[in-house]
Amino acid sequence: MVLKYCNLFYAVTSANIPKSQTSHPYSSFHAAARCISGGPIYITDTPGFHNLQLINSMTAPTVNSTTRILRPNSIAKCIEQGVYTAYEEERFLKIGTYHTGSSADYGASILGVFNVSERALAELVPLREFVGVKPGQEYVVRAYPSEEVSPSMGLDDDEFPLVDLRLEEKGWGILIAVPVQSFILRANTTTAASAHEVDDGNKTHIAILGLLHKMTGAAAVVGTPSMQLQANGRLEISTTVKALGVLGIYIS
Repeated sequence: MVLKYCNLFYAVTSANIPKSQTSHPYSSFHAAARCISGGPIYITDTPGFHNLQLINSMTAPTVNSTTRILRPNSIAKCIEQGVYTAYEEERFLKIGTYHTGSSADYGASILGVFNVSERALAELVPLREFVGVKPGQEYVVRAYPSEEVSPSMGLDDDEFPLVDLRLEEKGWGILIAVPVQSFILRANTTTAASAHEVDDGNKTHIAILGLLHKMTGAAAVVGTPSMQLQANGRLEISTTVKALGVLGIYIS
């Protein structure tokens, strides 16, 4: 059963399969796998039969009137915990990859989740299954297509960090974990307090989610986000993206 499962992983994500259509029953399933694969995306639709909503979820326009694919800069792999999962176990097929900005200080962990069973499934996805997550760092997880965002969580939390996910037959979802930074925001002050000086209840937690309404919107971030606490208590946030869209910022 290991061979069968690995063949299914290859069939879903392989960048060497030449065809990808946007107007058939498995079009979004296949498109999601291509988006996280790290490989190219080829579309071979019949002329006039295009799912523009699906195409727009994979791409974004630029200031030069061109269209960019939002592709992670790492190749996706089946996560270690799922390599030896038998098809009969009725578990999600999970494909993980990692997208970095201009430096190693910022990275988004992308987990594609696919229901390859013949019925609806629900599963608690642990944070440790996300590629590249580190102890001592807090994360929020954004889900696509629901656009739901989890509370801040980390591998060091006392409560086991989990993401609840339910998928129908032939269903899929993309979970993106992005790092959270914490600040003490004080109005009209000339000194910026360290986030370690007060309890967590007084901190403001912020994360860059990437472009919203996109399958892999975090892959649009090409620069390492900068967050600078100003002397007047305001926070200046800047980042660089490679395409146009709605930039999501988590604030809690």
